[in-house]
Amino acid sequence: MLTQDAFRAGPITASQATLTIVDPIVSIVIGVGLFDDELRGGVGALSLDALALLVMCAGLFVLTQSPLIAGSVAQEHLGRSRMAHSASKVRERSASGR
Repeated sequence: MLTQDAFRAGPITASQATLTIVDPIVSIVIGVGLFDDELRGGVGALSLDALALLVMCAGLFVLTQSPLIAGSVAQEHLGRSRMAHSASKVRERSASGR
Protein backbone atom coordinates (compact mmCIF):
# COMPACT_ATOMS: atom_id res chain seq x y z
CA MET A 1 0.00 0.00 0.00
CA LEU A 2 2.81 2.44 0.81
CA THR A 3 4.47 1.54 -2.48
CA GLN A 4 1.38 2.53 -4.45
CA ASP A 5 1.17 5.82 -2.54
CA ALA A 6 4.81 6.49 -3.38
CA PHE A 7 4.19 5.89 -7.08
CA ARG A 8 1.21 8.26 -7.06
CA ALA A 9 3.07 10.96 -5.11
CA GLY A 10 5.43 12.04 -7.85
CA PRO A 11 7.50 11.06 -10.82
CA ILE A 12 8.60 7.43 -11.08
CA THR A 13 12.25 8.46 -10.89
CA ALA A 14 11.88 9.94 -7.42
CA SER A 15 9.67 7.22 -5.99
CA GLN A 16 11.62 4.29 -7.43
CA ALA A 17 14.96 5.67 -6.27
CA THR A 18 13.59 6.25 -2.79
CA LEU A 19 12.10 2.76 -2.59
CA THR A 20 15.35 1.21 -3.80
CA ILE A 21 17.25 2.85 -0.94
CA VAL A 22 14.63 2.56 1.80
CA ASP A 23 13.63 -1.08 1.20
CA PRO A 24 16.89 -2.76 2.31
CA ILE A 25 17.27 -0.39 5.27
CA VAL A 26 13.73 -1.10 6.50
CA SER A 27 14.25 -4.83 5.94
CA ILE A 28 17.35 -4.78 8.14
CA VAL A 29 15.61 -2.77 10.87
CA ILE A 30 12.59 -5.10 10.86
CA GLY A 31 14.80 -8.20 10.89
CA VAL A 32 16.89 -7.00 13.81
CA GLY A 33 14.09 -5.29 15.73
CA LEU A 34 11.17 -7.69 15.34
CA PHE A 35 12.78 -11.04 14.61
CA ASP A 36 15.94 -10.70 16.73
CA ASP A 37 18.19 -11.40 13.75
CA GLU A 38 21.85 -10.71 14.28
CA LEU A 39 24.04 -8.91 11.81
CA ARG A 40 26.82 -11.27 10.82
CA GLY A 41 30.45 -10.46 11.07
CA GLY A 42 32.34 -7.95 13.05
CA VAL A 43 33.34 -4.38 12.49
CA GLY A 44 34.91 -5.16 9.09
CA ALA A 45 31.80 -6.76 7.65
CA LEU A 46 29.52 -4.02 8.98
CA SER A 47 31.89 -1.37 7.58
CA LEU A 48 31.76 -3.08 4.19
CA ASP A 49 27.95 -3.19 4.35
CA ALA A 50 27.79 0.51 5.23
CA LEU A 51 30.15 1.33 2.36
CA ALA A 52 28.04 -0.71 -0.06
CA LEU A 53 24.92 1.15 1.07
CA LEU A 54 26.70 4.48 0.60
CA VAL A 55 27.81 3.50 -2.92
CA MET A 56 24.23 2.45 -3.74
CA CYS A 57 22.88 5.81 -2.54
CA ALA A 58 25.51 7.71 -4.54
CA GLY A 59 24.81 5.65 -7.65
CA LEU A 60 21.08 6.25 -7.40
CA PHE A 61 21.66 9.98 -6.95
CA VAL A 62 23.82 10.07 -10.08
CA LEU A 63 21.23 8.10 -12.05
CA THR A 64 18.36 10.36 -11.01
CA GLN A 65 20.33 13.38 -12.24
CA SER A 66 20.83 11.81 -15.68
CA PRO A 67 19.50 13.84 -18.63
CA LEU A 68 17.69 10.74 -19.88
CA ILE A 69 15.77 10.48 -16.62
CA ALA A 70 15.17 14.23 -16.47
CA GLY A 71 13.72 14.10 -20.00
CA SER A 72 11.32 11.30 -19.06
CA VAL A 73 10.20 13.24 -15.98
CA ALA A 74 9.49 16.31 -18.13
CA GLN A 75 7.42 14.17 -20.52
CA GLU A 76 5.54 12.63 -17.58
CA HIS A 77 4.69 16.09 -16.21
CA LEU A 78 3.61 17.22 -19.68
CA GLY A 79 1.35 14.19 -19.99
CA ARG A 80 -0.21 14.83 -16.58
CA SER A 81 -0.85 18.50 -17.39
CA ARG A 82 -2.50 17.54 -20.68
CA MET A 83 -4.71 15.03 -18.89
CA ALA A 84 -5.67 17.62 -16.27
CA HIS A 85 -6.47 20.16 -19.00
CA SER A 86 -8.65 17.63 -20.85
CA ALA A 87 -10.46 16.72 -17.62
CA SER A 88 -11.19 20.37 -16.86
CA LYS A 89 -12.65 20.82 -20.36
CA VAL A 90 -14.91 17.80 -19.81
CA ARG A 91 -16.08 19.24 -16.48
CA GLU A 92 -16.78 22.61 -18.10
CA ARG A 93 -18.84 20.97 -20.84
CA SER A 94 -20.86 18.92 -18.35
CA ALA A 95 -21.45 21.96 -16.14
CA SER A 96 -22.70 24.00 -19.10
CA GLY A 97 -25.04 21.18 -20.13
CA ARG A 98 -23.57 20.37 -23.53
